[in-house]
Amino acid sequence: MINKKGAFIGFAIVVSVIAMMVLFSIESLLSGQNKDYTALISEHQALSYQISLRTLESIEGNDLAFDELAANKKRFIAISNRFDNSREVLSWFPFWSDYMAEFAKLKDVWRDYDSEIGILISAKASINAVSQDVIVIRESLPELILLAESVIDELVRANAPPQDIAIAAHQLVLVNGLDGNLQKILTEGSKIMVAANQFSSDSKLIERRLLAMLEGNSSLAINQFTGVRVVDNLVQFADLYSVLKKNVQQILDHSPPLFKVHAAAQKIQLLSEDVRITSRKLLDAIHIKNGQFKMLAFVGYGIGFLALFLLALLASIVVRESRFRLVDSQSRNSTNQQAISRLLDEMSNLSDGDLSAYTTVTEDITGAIAASVNDSIDALRGLVGTINKTAVQVSASVQKIHVTTRQFEEASNAQSTQ
Repeated sequence: MINKKGAFIGFAIVVSVIAMMVLFSIESLLSGQNKDYTALISEHQALSYQISLRTLESIEGNDLAFDELAANKKRFIAISNRFDNSREVLSWFPFWSDYMAEFAKLKDVWRDYDSEIGILISAKASINAVSQDVIVIRESLPELILLAESVIDELVRANAPPQDIAIAAHQLVLVNGLDGNLQKILTEGSKIMVAANQFSSDSKLIERRLLAMLEGNSSLAINQFTGVRVVDNLVQFADLYSVLKKNVQQILDHSPPLFKVHAAAQKIQLLSEDVRITSRKLLDAIHIKNGQFKMLAFVGYGIGFLALFLLALLASIVVRESRFRLVDSQSRNSTNQQAISRLLDEMSNLSDGDLSAYTTVTEDITGAIAASVNDSIDALRGLVGTINKTAVQVSASVQKIHVTTRQFEEASNAQSTQ
């Protein structure tokens, strides 16, 4: 009964230890996986900040910002794929569906996010071209403004008609306005086309007024300007402006793509916040699951304590059984010693030659020996009886021989006397 109980407890201990190890392994696997996920999603959030910042730098024509934006996009995709591919390993865990619900939302946001980033990266050539054209025009604007101001100064010195001075002053206003429109084209996404149209209109008007001041134009009500210095400044202005016409036209040609770029940049800013919000929700889901995973460890500890209790119980059973066996062994030894002593006492008479004594046959260790001794005593008795009978017969034969010998001697003596 004790052996069966001990075997059952031992089996329970083995099962408990295996269950504990399985629970700890699962908890370690899932917690470790969640730590990786937490790091990846946190990097997602950091990347969304980087992408938002690099977007603003990119639309200003920063080549390094374009490269970093492409690298951030590649890393973002790699993280998403790594998270998504984990389904192959952990899809058999029921909690995975909770993660996938949040991760699906993140992928939906990223799909639009990625599309807008792609639009921005693909427009790198256009943005760089416009940025270079703007730099060229802005570098030339101070000289254009100086020449326009010189024209006004010369007209004032020459006491030119107020109408001519007003026309020259308006030309200066238009030139100053070019820089403002350029700034709007670069930075104000929703007003790009308006700024581009205004930039185009002002550029054409500056060119028409310049030709009118040099040649005269009745439709514009502008008379031909005279004066050597005035004309010389106007010619220099015209030469410089003719060089800038190519840059002006390229800016106008790239304005529609820039409008899409700025629209994409604005959407990226909004989607970046959506990515961060969705990532935080996914992190919250992961943290909740971390708490649930700890329950596996607690259950494992509980099973471990149960295994220790069963081990202590098994040890107590083994000790109790060992003590019982020791007591039983001592009792058996005492009984055997008593039986041996009794057998030796009974066999002492046999050593004195008393074949009438028998040993007591019992169920203990000496029982077989006593039976053998008794059989030996019986055999000795038979042997002694045979020897005694033989001795009697021999004695009778000897007596007969003595009688015969005496008779022979007597006969011999009688014959010799005669």
